[in-house]
Amino acid sequence: GVEQELEGRLERAYPLRLGVRYATLPFSWTAGAFPTERALTGGFGARLGAGAARVDFGAERGWRDAGGSVFQEDFWRFSASMTVLGR
Repeated sequence: GVEQELEGRLERAYPLRLGVRYATLPFSWTAGAFPTERALTGGFGARLGAGAARVDFGAERGWRDAGGSVFQEDFWRFSASMTVLGR
């Protein structure tokens, strides 16, 4: 993935993230066929309070497939987080 930090007003930074993932899952579905997972990811955040806090939002669009069988799954995953650092 990549991250680009955009400069904003009031000395705030706004990180923008994009990524791609691919994984073979650690279990087999049928005789020797291991499922795979692929995903496109993106997110953005904001650093607040002179770097003392941060908020982040993300989205992921993914696909799972069970190693050549008829089982497939599509998914969306959304996340939001807030980090407060003690100083």
